[in-house]
Amino acid sequence: MKINNIQRKYKYIIALFLVTLITSSVIFFYSRDDEELTVTADNDYIIVPKPLLYVPGKGEFILKEDMSVYIAGNTKEETEEIAKIAEYFKGKVIPATGYELPIIKSSEVSKGSIYLTTVGGTESKGNEGYEIITTPDNIKIIAYKPEGLSRAVQTLRQMLPTDIEKNTLVTNVKWSIPASTIEDKPEYEHRGLMIDVARHFFTIDEIKRQIDNAAQFKINRVHLHLSDDQGWRLEIKKWPDLTNIGGSTEVGGGTGGYYTQEQFKDLVKYAAERYVEIIPEFDMPGHSNAALASYGFLNPDGKKKPLYTGTEVGFSSFMTNDEKTYEFIEDIIREVSAISPSKYIHIGGDEAEVTPKEDYDYFVGRVAKTVQKYGKTPIG
Repeated sequence: MKINNIQRKYKYIIALFLVTLITSSVIFFYSRDDEELTVTADNDYIIVPKPLLYVPGKGEFILKEDMSVYIAGNTKEETEEIAKIAEYFKGKVIPATGYELPIIKSSEVSKGSIYLTTVGGTESKGNEGYEIITTPDNIKIIAYKPEGLSRAVQTLRQMLPTDIEKNTLVTNVKWSIPASTIEDKPEYEHRGLMIDVARHFFTIDEIKRQIDNAAQFKINRVHLHLSDDQGWRLEIKKWPDLTNIGGSTEVGGGTGGYYTQEQFKDLVKYAAERYVEIIPEFDMPGHSNAALASYGFLNPDGKKKPLYTGTEVGFSSFMTNDEKTYEFIEDIIREVSAISPSKYIHIGGDEAEVTPKEDYDYFVGRVAKTVQKYGKTPIG
Protein backbone atom coordinates (compact mmCIF):
# COMPACT_ATOMS: atom_id res chain seq x y z
CA MET A 1 0.00 0.00 0.00
CA LYS A 2 1.45 3.38 -1.02
CA ILE A 3 1.67 5.89 1.81
CA ASN A 4 2.11 9.55 0.96
CA ASN A 5 3.60 12.14 3.31
CA ILE A 6 0.23 13.19 4.72
CA GLN A 7 -0.64 9.58 5.54
CA ARG A 8 2.73 9.06 7.20
CA LYS A 9 2.19 12.18 9.28
CA TYR A 10 -1.23 11.06 10.47
CA LYS A 11 -0.13 7.49 11.15
CA TYR A 12 2.74 8.86 13.23
CA ILE A 13 0.30 11.02 15.19
CA ILE A 14 -2.00 8.01 15.74
CA ALA A 15 0.93 5.88 16.92
CA LEU A 16 2.04 8.63 19.30
CA PHE A 17 -1.51 8.92 20.64
CA LEU A 18 -1.69 5.17 21.31
CA VAL A 19 1.63 5.21 23.18
CA THR A 20 0.46 8.19 25.24
CA LEU A 21 -2.88 6.53 25.95
CA ILE A 22 -1.26 3.29 27.06
CA THR A 23 1.24 5.13 29.26
CA SER A 24 -1.40 7.33 30.88
CA SER A 25 -3.64 4.33 31.51
CA VAL A 26 -1.19 3.14 34.13
CA ILE A 27 -2.35 5.99 36.34
CA PHE A 28 -5.91 6.48 35.18
CA PHE A 29 -7.07 2.90 35.07
CA TYR A 30 -5.13 1.41 37.95
CA SER A 31 -4.52 4.10 40.57
CA ARG A 32 -6.52 3.59 43.74
CA ASP A 33 -6.44 4.11 47.47
CA ASP A 34 -6.74 0.72 49.12
CA GLU A 35 -5.53 0.22 52.65
CA GLU A 36 -5.55 -3.56 52.27
CA LEU A 37 -3.12 -3.66 49.35
CA THR A 38 0.27 -2.01 49.05
CA VAL A 39 2.74 -1.83 46.22
CA THR A 40 6.38 -2.55 46.92
CA ALA A 41 8.64 -0.66 44.53
CA ASP A 42 11.17 -2.68 42.56
CA ASN A 43 13.25 -0.59 40.19
CA ASP A 44 14.56 -3.64 38.34
CA TYR A 45 11.13 -4.80 37.14
CA ILE A 46 8.55 -2.43 35.72
CA ILE A 47 5.12 -3.91 35.08
CA VAL A 48 2.63 -1.87 33.05
CA PRO A 49 0.03 -1.22 34.34
CA LYS A 50 1.49 -1.34 37.84
CA PRO A 51 -0.10 -4.19 39.83
CA LEU A 52 -1.88 -3.55 43.10
CA LEU A 53 0.58 -5.70 45.04
CA TYR A 54 4.18 -6.64 44.30
CA VAL A 55 6.23 -8.31 47.04
CA PRO A 56 9.77 -9.36 46.07
CA GLY A 57 10.92 -12.84 47.07
CA LYS A 58 14.29 -14.55 47.21
CA GLY A 59 15.90 -16.00 44.12
CA GLU A 60 14.48 -16.47 40.65
CA PHE A 61 12.63 -18.92 38.48
CA ILE A 62 14.42 -19.89 35.27
CA LEU A 63 12.66 -21.11 32.14
CA LYS A 64 14.39 -24.25 30.88
CA GLU A 65 14.08 -26.36 27.77
CA ASP A 66 12.60 -29.38 29.58
CA MET A 67 9.91 -27.47 31.50
CA SER A 68 6.12 -27.83 31.03
CA VAL A 69 3.01 -25.72 31.51
CA TYR A 70 0.33 -27.36 33.69
CA ILE A 71 -3.29 -26.29 33.53
CA ALA A 72 -6.44 -27.05 35.52
CA GLY A 73 -9.92 -25.54 35.53
CA ASN A 74 -12.99 -26.17 37.64
CA THR A 75 -14.72 -27.81 34.68
CA LYS A 76 -13.67 -29.55 31.48
CA GLU A 77 -14.81 -26.53 29.48
CA GLU A 78 -12.81 -24.17 31.68
CA THR A 79 -9.71 -26.35 31.33
CA GLU A 80 -10.05 -26.20 27.54
CA GLU A 81 -10.27 -22.41 27.71
CA ILE A 82 -7.15 -22.26 29.89
CA ALA A 83 -5.40 -24.49 27.37
CA LYS A 84 -5.87 -21.80 24.73
CA ILE A 85 -4.28 -19.23 27.08
CA ALA A 86 -1.35 -21.57 27.65
CA GLU A 87 -0.98 -22.00 23.89
CA TYR A 88 -0.93 -18.22 23.51
CA PHE A 89 1.85 -17.92 26.10
CA LYS A 90 3.74 -20.75 24.45
CA GLY A 91 3.48 -19.01 21.10
CA LYS A 92 4.98 -15.85 22.58
CA VAL A 93 8.06 -17.54 24.10
CA ILE A 94 8.93 -20.21 21.52
CA PRO A 95 10.49 -17.89 18.89
CA ALA A 96 13.12 -16.41 21.24
CA THR A 97 13.74 -19.43 23.48
CA GLY A 98 13.17 -22.37 21.16
CA TYR A 99 11.48 -24.17 24.08
CA GLU A 100 8.48 -26.33 23.15
CA LEU A 101 6.76 -26.05 26.57
CA PRO A 102 4.40 -29.07 26.56
CA ILE A 103 0.95 -28.28 27.99
CA ILE A 104 -0.28 -30.83 30.53
CA LYS A 105 -3.84 -30.97 31.89
CA SER A 106 -3.17 -31.82 35.53
CA SER A 107 -3.07 -30.24 38.98
CA GLU A 108 -0.17 -32.52 39.96
CA VAL A 109 2.63 -30.15 39.04
CA SER A 110 6.28 -31.16 38.69
CA LYS A 111 9.17 -29.01 39.87
CA GLY A 112 10.39 -26.37 37.44
CA SER A 113 7.01 -25.79 35.80
CA ILE A 114 4.38 -23.09 35.32
CA TYR A 115 0.86 -23.78 36.59
CA LEU A 116 -2.24 -21.95 35.34
CA THR A 117 -5.41 -22.66 37.30
CA THR A 118 -8.80 -21.38 38.37
CA VAL A 119 -9.13 -24.07 41.04
CA GLY A 120 -9.31 -22.25 44.36
CA GLY A 121 -9.65 -18.84 42.71
CA THR A 122 -11.58 -16.33 44.80
CA GLU A 123 -14.66 -14.49 43.52
CA SER A 124 -13.33 -11.24 44.97
CA LYS A 125 -10.74 -11.18 42.19
CA GLY A 126 -13.50 -10.77 39.60
CA ASN A 127 -13.16 -11.91 36.01
CA GLU A 128 -9.79 -10.22 35.42
CA GLY A 129 -7.98 -10.39 38.75
CA TYR A 130 -5.13 -12.81 39.38
CA GLU A 131 -2.29 -13.83 41.66
CA ILE A 132 1.20 -14.88 40.53
CA ILE A 133 3.37 -16.71 43.05
CA THR A 134 6.92 -17.17 41.75
CA THR A 135 9.54 -19.24 43.58
CA PRO A 136 12.79 -20.78 42.32
CA ASP A 137 10.89 -24.07 41.97
CA ASN A 138 7.62 -23.07 40.25
CA ILE A 139 5.31 -20.35 39.05
CA LYS A 140 1.69 -20.65 40.13
CA ILE A 141 -0.89 -18.39 38.53
CA ILE A 142 -4.37 -18.51 40.00
CA ALA A 143 -7.49 -16.59 38.99
CA TYR A 144 -11.24 -16.80 39.47
CA LYS A 145 -11.86 -16.91 35.72
CA PRO A 146 -9.68 -17.79 32.69
CA GLU A 147 -9.74 -14.13 31.67
CA GLY A 148 -7.70 -13.35 34.77
CA LEU A 149 -5.13 -15.95 33.74
CA SER A 150 -4.90 -14.24 30.37
CA ARG A 151 -4.12 -10.91 32.05
CA ALA A 152 -1.57 -12.64 34.29
CA VAL A 153 0.24 -14.15 31.32
CA GLN A 154 0.79 -10.63 29.98
CA THR A 155 2.40 -9.68 33.29
CA LEU A 156 4.60 -12.77 33.12
CA ARG A 157 5.81 -11.74 29.66
CA GLN A 158 6.90 -8.36 31.02
CA MET A 159 8.87 -10.00 33.83
CA LEU A 160 11.05 -11.97 31.42
CA PRO A 161 14.14 -10.41 29.81
CA THR A 162 13.13 -8.08 26.99
CA ASP A 163 14.69 -10.41 24.40
CA ILE A 164 11.64 -12.65 24.90
CA GLU A 165 9.77 -10.36 22.48
CA LYS A 166 12.12 -11.16 19.58
CA ASN A 167 10.86 -13.29 16.71
CA THR A 168 14.15 -15.11 16.20
CA LEU A 169 16.10 -17.51 18.41
CA VAL A 170 18.15 -15.78 21.10
CA THR A 171 21.11 -17.54 22.71
CA ASN A 172 23.19 -16.76 25.81
CA VAL A 173 20.20 -15.33 27.71
CA LYS A 174 19.10 -16.58 31.11
CA TRP A 175 15.29 -16.62 30.90
CA SER A 176 14.74 -15.68 34.53
CA ILE A 177 11.72 -14.31 36.39
CA PRO A 178 12.28 -12.81 39.86
CA ALA A 179 10.76 -14.62 42.81
CA SER A 180 7.80 -12.58 43.97
CA THR A 181 4.12 -12.46 44.83
CA ILE A 182 1.90 -10.34 42.62
CA GLU A 183 -1.78 -9.58 43.06
CA ASP A 184 -3.74 -7.49 40.62
CA LYS A 185 -7.29 -6.53 39.71
CA PRO A 186 -8.42 -3.66 37.48
CA GLU A 187 -10.19 -0.74 39.07
CA TYR A 188 -12.15 -0.02 35.89
CA GLU A 189 -14.11 -2.61 33.94
CA HIS A 190 -13.91 -0.72 30.64
CA ARG A 191 -10.36 0.14 29.52
CA GLY A 192 -10.28 1.08 25.89
CA LEU A 193 -8.60 2.71 22.96
CA MET A 194 -10.04 3.89 19.64
CA ILE A 195 -8.61 3.28 16.18
CA ASP A 196 -9.85 5.63 13.48
CA VAL A 197 -9.90 3.46 10.35
CA ALA A 198 -12.32 5.82 8.60
CA ARG A 199 -9.98 8.75 8.02
CA HIS A 200 -7.04 6.44 7.27
CA PHE A 201 -7.60 2.81 6.36
CA PHE A 202 -5.62 0.17 8.24
CA THR A 203 -5.31 -3.43 7.07
CA ILE A 204 -6.58 -6.39 9.08
CA ASP A 205 -2.99 -7.29 10.01
CA GLU A 206 -2.34 -3.75 11.23
CA ILE A 207 -5.46 -3.85 13.39
CA LYS A 208 -4.49 -7.26 14.78
CA ARG A 209 -1.12 -5.87 15.75
CA GLN A 210 -2.83 -3.09 17.71
CA ILE A 211 -5.13 -5.66 19.36
CA ASP A 212 -2.01 -7.54 20.48
CA ASN A 213 -0.53 -4.32 21.84
CA ALA A 214 -3.75 -3.50 23.67
CA ALA A 215 -3.94 -6.96 25.23
CA GLN A 216 -0.33 -6.79 26.33
CA PHE A 217 -1.15 -3.75 28.45
CA LYS A 218 -4.46 -5.21 29.64
CA ILE A 219 -6.63 -2.86 27.59
CA ASN A 220 -9.85 -4.79 27.04
CA ARG A 221 -11.80 -2.73 24.49
CA VAL A 222 -10.79 -1.70 20.98
CA HIS A 223 -13.20 0.78 19.49
CA LEU A 224 -13.29 0.85 15.65
CA HIS A 225 -14.41 4.14 14.09
CA LEU A 226 -15.84 2.60 10.90
CA SER A 227 -17.46 5.57 9.15
CA ASP A 228 -16.83 9.26 8.74
CA ASP A 229 -16.78 11.94 6.06
CA GLN A 230 -13.65 10.45 4.48
CA GLY A 231 -14.51 6.76 4.35
CA TRP A 232 -16.91 3.89 5.05
CA ARG A 233 -15.04 0.78 6.14
CA LEU A 234 -17.45 -2.11 6.75
CA GLU A 235 -19.35 -4.04 4.10
CA ILE A 236 -23.13 -3.62 4.32
CA LYS A 237 -24.59 -6.23 1.98
CA LYS A 238 -27.84 -4.38 1.27
CA TRP A 239 -25.97 -1.19 0.43
CA PRO A 240 -22.76 -2.23 -1.40
CA ASP A 241 -21.88 1.26 -2.65
CA LEU A 242 -21.10 2.30 0.93
CA THR A 243 -17.81 0.49 0.47
CA ASN A 244 -17.54 0.50 -3.35
CA ILE A 245 -17.80 4.31 -3.39
CA GLY A 246 -17.66 5.52 0.21
CA GLY A 247 -14.74 3.24 1.06
CA SER A 248 -12.64 4.24 -1.94
CA THR A 249 -10.73 7.13 -0.40
CA GLU A 250 -9.28 8.58 2.80
CA VAL A 251 -7.67 11.75 4.15
CA GLY A 252 -5.14 13.03 1.63
CA GLY A 253 -6.72 11.18 -1.27
CA GLY A 254 -5.35 7.67 -0.71
CA THR A 255 -7.02 4.54 -2.05
CA GLY A 256 -8.89 3.76 1.17
CA GLY A 257 -10.26 0.26 1.63
CA TYR A 258 -12.82 -1.67 3.62
CA TYR A 259 -13.43 -4.87 5.57
CA THR A 260 -15.81 -7.56 4.41
CA GLN A 261 -18.18 -8.91 7.02
CA GLU A 262 -16.17 -12.14 7.09
CA GLN A 263 -12.99 -10.16 7.78
CA PHE A 264 -14.73 -8.26 10.56
CA LYS A 265 -15.89 -11.54 12.15
CA ASP A 266 -12.32 -12.85 11.96
CA LEU A 267 -11.11 -9.68 13.67
CA VAL A 268 -13.71 -10.06 16.42
CA LYS A 269 -12.65 -13.68 16.95
CA TYR A 270 -8.97 -12.75 17.06
CA ALA A 271 -9.67 -10.07 19.67
CA ALA A 272 -11.91 -12.35 21.75
CA GLU A 273 -9.10 -14.91 21.99
CA ARG A 274 -7.14 -12.17 23.76
CA TYR A 275 -10.16 -11.13 25.87
CA VAL A 276 -10.52 -7.87 23.95
CA GLU A 277 -13.94 -6.65 22.81
CA ILE A 278 -14.38 -4.88 19.46
CA ILE A 279 -16.90 -2.03 19.59
CA PRO A 280 -18.12 -0.77 16.20
CA GLU A 281 -18.97 2.88 15.57
CA PHE A 282 -20.89 4.49 12.70
CA ASP A 283 -20.90 8.25 13.11
CA MET A 284 -24.18 10.10 12.61
CA PRO A 285 -25.98 12.38 11.91
CA GLY A 286 -22.80 14.38 11.21
CA HIS A 287 -19.51 12.96 9.91
CA SER A 288 -21.62 11.18 7.30
CA ASN A 289 -20.29 12.40 3.95
CA ALA A 290 -18.97 8.98 2.87
CA ALA A 291 -22.55 7.65 3.05
CA LEU A 292 -24.00 10.78 1.41
CA ALA A 293 -21.48 10.35 -1.44
CA SER A 294 -22.53 6.72 -1.91
CA TYR A 295 -26.32 7.11 -2.24
CA GLY A 296 -28.14 10.14 -3.60
CA PHE A 297 -31.44 9.40 -1.85
CA LEU A 298 -29.79 10.34 1.44
CA ASN A 299 -29.52 13.97 0.27
CA PRO A 300 -32.30 16.58 -0.10
CA ASP A 301 -31.59 17.05 -3.84
CA GLY A 302 -31.35 13.31 -4.52
CA LYS A 303 -27.78 13.65 -5.78
CA LYS A 304 -24.62 12.05 -4.43
CA LYS A 305 -22.26 14.34 -2.56
CA PRO A 306 -18.65 14.60 -3.80
CA LEU A 307 -16.17 12.34 -2.01
CA TYR A 308 -14.23 14.16 0.68
CA THR A 309 -10.54 13.80 1.62
CA GLY A 310 -10.01 16.84 3.83
CA THR A 311 -9.95 17.23 7.61
CA GLU A 312 -12.56 19.90 8.32
CA VAL A 313 -15.57 18.79 10.38
CA GLY A 314 -19.19 19.74 10.99
CA PHE A 315 -20.43 20.24 7.43
CA SER A 316 -22.35 17.00 6.77
CA SER A 317 -25.63 15.59 8.08
CA PHE A 318 -28.15 12.87 7.39
CA MET A 319 -31.67 14.12 6.70
CA THR A 320 -33.43 13.79 10.04
CA ASN A 321 -36.98 14.18 8.70
CA ASP A 322 -36.95 11.55 5.95
CA GLU A 323 -38.10 7.97 6.53
CA LYS A 324 -35.65 6.69 3.91
CA THR A 325 -32.83 7.79 6.20
CA TYR A 326 -34.14 5.71 9.10
CA GLU A 327 -34.80 2.66 6.89
CA PHE A 328 -31.22 2.90 5.64
CA ILE A 329 -29.79 3.21 9.16
CA GLU A 330 -31.88 0.29 10.41
CA ASP A 331 -30.50 -1.91 7.62
CA ILE A 332 -26.98 -1.05 8.80
CA ILE A 333 -27.72 -1.68 12.46
CA ARG A 334 -29.43 -4.99 11.66
CA GLU A 335 -26.45 -6.30 9.66
CA VAL A 336 -23.86 -5.07 12.14
CA SER A 337 -25.76 -6.51 15.11
CA ALA A 338 -25.75 -9.91 13.43
CA ILE A 339 -21.94 -10.05 13.18
CA SER A 340 -20.86 -8.09 16.26
CA PRO A 341 -21.08 -9.87 19.65
CA SER A 342 -20.36 -6.63 21.56
CA LYS A 343 -23.35 -5.40 23.52
CA TYR A 344 -22.57 -1.89 22.27
CA ILE A 345 -23.02 -0.03 19.01
CA HIS A 346 -21.59 3.48 18.98
CA ILE A 347 -23.74 5.92 16.98
CA GLY A 348 -21.35 8.88 17.10
CA GLY A 349 -23.29 12.09 17.60
CA ASP A 350 -20.38 14.53 17.71
CA GLU A 351 -19.85 17.76 15.77
CA ALA A 352 -23.25 17.75 14.04
CA GLU A 353 -22.93 21.48 13.49
CA VAL A 354 -25.37 21.82 10.59
CA THR A 355 -28.13 19.71 12.20
CA PRO A 356 -30.71 21.83 14.07
CA LYS A 357 -30.84 20.94 17.76
CA GLU A 358 -34.47 19.81 17.70
CA ASP A 359 -33.80 17.59 14.67
CA TYR A 360 -30.63 16.27 16.31
CA ASP A 361 -32.48 15.30 19.49
CA TYR A 362 -35.17 13.48 17.54
CA PHE A 363 -32.62 11.69 15.34
CA VAL A 364 -30.43 10.46 18.20
CA GLY A 365 -33.46 9.30 20.22
CA ARG A 366 -34.91 7.39 17.29
CA VAL A 367 -31.64 5.75 16.23
CA ALA A 368 -30.93 4.78 19.85
CA LYS A 369 -34.27 2.94 19.94
CA THR A 370 -33.37 1.14 16.70
CA VAL A 371 -30.10 -0.03 18.26
CA GLN A 372 -32.03 -1.33 21.28
CA LYS A 373 -34.48 -3.09 18.97
CA TYR A 374 -31.60 -5.32 17.85
CA GLY A 375 -30.49 -6.14 21.36
CA LYS A 376 -27.62 -3.68 21.63
CA THR A 377 -26.85 -0.77 23.92
CA PRO A 378 -26.41 2.55 22.10
CA ILE A 379 -23.47 4.70 23.13
CA GLY A 380 -22.26 7.99 21.69
